[in-house]
Amino acid sequence: MTRTALALALLAPLLAACNQSPAATSPPAPATAPIAAKAEPAALHVADLIADWNRYLGERVTLRGRVYAADDRGAQFKSGNVTFLLRRVDSETLRTLMRDCAVIGDMGACNMTISAVPERPAQFDAFRVLANPLIER
Repeated sequence: MTRTALALALLAPLLAACNQSPAATSPPAPATAPIAAKAEPAALHVADLIADWNRYLGERVTLRGRVYAADDRGAQFKSGNVTFLLRRVDSETLRTLMRDCAVIGDMGACNMTISAVPERPAQFDAFRVLANPLIER
């Protein structure tokens, strides 16, 4: 057997595999599986959030607390003994917060559960930041 014939004999299976269509070489597609609904964020105690802050950055969390001092820039949210800034509030949520929670005081309407996304505070922020808050109903 010549070198050329030997090389072709060794390469023939590889060349045949390369010439097959992708559908023939790929594993069969699984049956259509139902798409799992995205899990609701678990309610956290503020101590767990603060202790594992970096773990929760960018992930929606749910906290119980009190919103106050709402204005056009957002609001403050106190959960336990920790105060957060609420930033990037959508218009409906902002309307509710500004109507019901604009003053500093003990207003029952402002005790609520929110879900929001922790993010790194800017250098000048005095509080930790929760972005895109939603009022849980």
